[in-house]
Amino acid sequence: MTRTSPLKVVVVGAGVFGASAAWSLARRGHRVTLLEQGTPPHPLAASTDLSKAVRGDYGPDPFYAELHRACLPIWRTWPVFHETGMLFMSREPLAPGGFEFESLQVQRALGVPVERLDQAALAARFPAWHWAGYPDGYWNPHAGWVESSALVAHLLDLATHSGARTLTRHAVVDLDVRAGRVQGVVLANGETVTADRVVVAAGAFTPQLLPWLSRRLVAVGQPVFHFRPAEPALFQGHVFPVWAADIAGTGWYGFPLSPSGVVKVAHHGPGRAMRATDPREVAPDDESRFRAFLSERLPALADAPVVATRLCLYTDTADGDFLIDADPEHPGLVVATGGSGHALKFAPLLGELVADATLDTPSPWRARFAWRRSASPTTQGPADAARFTGS
Repeated sequence: MTRTSPLKVVVVGAGVFGASAAWSLARRGHRVTLLEQGTPPHPLAASTDLSKAVRGDYGPDPFYAELHRACLPIWRTWPVFHETGMLFMSREPLAPGGFEFESLQVQRALGVPVERLDQAALAARFPAWHWAGYPDGYWNPHAGWVESSALVAHLLDLATHSGARTLTRHAVVDLDVRAGRVQGVVLANGETVTADRVVVAAGAFTPQLLPWLSRRLVAVGQPVFHFRPAEPALFQGHVFPVWAADIAGTGWYGFPLSPSGVVKVAHHGPGRAMRATDPREVAPDDESRFRAFLSERLPALADAPVVATRLCLYTDTADGDFLIDADPEHPGLVVATGGSGHALKFAPLLGELVADATLDTPSPWRARFAWRRSASPTTQGPADAARFTGS
């Protein structure tokens, strides 16, 4: 049932889920208070980094391709989005059943002007790459990357201008439950903030606040390196777009030169299971793995100095779909989490999905993210990387 009278809503967490939810709920006329334990963009948030990919290429699954298509017109109005396109390379000729082939077919069915590229075309258009070993691939012009930390700041500005109130350094430690219903939250200082609805969008910190979700969500760290190239012209977006190098088999992906002159390279594999409060440090052998890949495939980056490293902390669900729904066992509570490494791709509509769940508004997208009693998540292997890369 759609609620039309204004609600008092508390949103916990100012990452991409929380910031976008606050914007959408406030824009619909509700009284929104957004609580953040630190100062956003919080350095420990999954959404905080140099860049994130924006694409709709998900193998044979058309759902996310269609959601991406719905987001794209909004992305194009935001200056933090760069539509460089995305390059998908394969170590084998594209064939049915392969991630690249199936993604290409879905994009073609949607009318996207994707370009199939053989090794000669790849080498001619994208000179930074050593193409031996990549005989096939395609380029999707309707993709790109977003300045992720700047995006969160942009969403917070939109929320503020729509009437939401953001309170920083307000750590939530418990729910305020009275008469069998969640009626607010309790802060670390003992203060209670009351609400008609509470939206918990705390990413990897969610199981800490909602321990009954600890078996449904797992935090997994994936390594990210930022390099400063000696030849920046090779890595400009028009000749070095967002890329995935046989992602289902290898886990390697990356981004063009940032405005600050940095190239981000990342790897999605089994990852490292961890808690939200654990140190976000890459493993001792990660740099040697990255440099071995770069020496083979991107030689101009092989000796580039490392500017920064981080572990991108995914909050994974068992099926890789987000969890955005009212908690059936805790009236008054809505959960918006489980980004599984790819939620930020859909930031223009992510808040709408949360608002629809909060207000019980019909939506063609809601069923995919509804409450489900699925098995415990496990760390994802390289075969899952193609679907879920997002850092």
